[in-house]
Amino acid sequence: MTETPTLVRLRQICFRVGSKDILEDIDLEIRAGETFGLVGPSGSGKSTVGRIILGLLRQTYGEVFYDGKKLDFRWQESGAKRSEIQMIFQNPLAAFNPRRQIGESLELPIRNFGVTQRGEMRDRIAETLTQVGLDPRFAMRYPHELSGGQCQRAGIARALVSRPRFIFLDEPLSALDVSVQAQVANLLKDLQASLGLTYLFVANNLLMGRYMSDRVAVLDKGRVIESGAVDQIFEQPEHPFTRRLINASLSARHHSSHPL
Repeated sequence: MTETPTLVRLRQICFRVGSKDILEDIDLEIRAGETFGLVGPSGSGKSTVGRIILGLLRQTYGEVFYDGKKLDFRWQESGAKRSEIQMIFQNPLAAFNPRRQIGESLELPIRNFGVTQRGEMRDRIAETLTQVGLDPRFAMRYPHELSGGQCQRAGIARALVSRPRFIFLDEPLSALDVSVQAQVANLLKDLQASLGLTYLFVANNLLMGRYMSDRVAVLDKGRVIESGAVDQIFEQPEHPFTRRLINASLSARHHSSHPL
């Protein structure tokens, strides 16, 4: 059986701010078509990993590879290659310019990566909004006119409109009402299956990480504590820190109406 190829590889990634180590010796491989979860408490460095992959932060040392090619901080790659890596933000409303209609915000990534014909842009925006369960007429609305769930769907559309292969999901469910979290989670899974997407999924909530992920790494204080297949990590955790996180998540779920 042929092993699924690695799409993103991080090798000995370290990130330091002043004298403080935010990430230490991070080695990860994210396979094409999978959801790789990063879970751990706030401040453990999860989002920093994703931002380094996107080039939003520059690692102190270490290397990032995408599809077998080393990426530098300035992204000296073709525009087409760069368009393959996108991000979905935690707070959907804050991620949009409030003065721009949704359609205008979706135009920007298309234009940045070479599509300039107005008709083609309009058609791609309508198609992408439909993919995420929104009427194409939502392109004429402003962010404040959408509910939280609708706004996050629009955020997903903005990531998809450039037709990426890899998406960094930075806690995309945590700012949503409990009633819509499962809907958006299932939408992300359906899109992955239909479009062949690869996800890096960041979550504080371990149960949400388990629901979304195929494999997972547990971070604490900038280090990978353990990693592996999601069921293995959650059913047979080896590290005491992982066991404490799982127990805390189960206890929190018992006292809430969390759907995942």
